[in-house]
Amino acid sequence: MAPDVAALPDEPVPDWRSPTLATLTDRRFSDPRWIFERKFDGMRCLAFRDGDRVRLLSRNRQPLNGTYPELVDALAAQRATRFVVDGEVVRESGA
Repeated sequence: MAPDVAALPDEPVPDWRSPTLATLTDRRFSDPRWIFERKFDGMRCLAFRDGDRVRLLSRNRQPLNGTYPELVDALAAQRATRFVVDGEVVRESGA
């Protein structure tokens, strides 16, 4: 169940946040409090939404709004109006 958006803290959206990067280790890590995702090879993208403004930036701070206008529209349609999302844009085969 998703958290109630109204209960989330109302903090300013930063101009930039460094992406969270994977760290190579010699040992496997497992913890039931963590969620692990399959590694896809796509384009790293950070999304910043502050009110009506949505910005997509690459890990090198290059603008990506023109590259992924459908993501801009989808993020603008979300109920929450202030957030940062750090993720990977991928396309599945056959999609």
